[in-house]
Amino acid sequence: MSRDLPAPTTTRSFLDVRPGDLVSWLDEAGLPDGLPFLLSPRFEYDVALNSYFLQANLTAPWNSNANRARALARFFTFLHTALGGK
Repeated sequence: MSRDLPAPTTTRSFLDVRPGDLVSWLDEAGLPDGLPFLLSPRFEYDVALNSYFLQANLTAPWNSNANRARALARFFTFLHTALGGK
């Protein structure tokens, strides 16, 4: 995530946040720039799940945390597919 990216002028109907509200939402949730994140198969952001990346012992370089996020995404995708979407 980065607050320096240009904000979209419109949003898709499945998103529950307006473009101008995104930065304030990130600040309220305490999410720093560059933090990796995971989305559900329905493109939902789970604050509890993604709080994993805020742990103090994950102060590794950005690419290490990005690799950790990709590995988790592959594992969760495998579980989702293997369990028939449950």
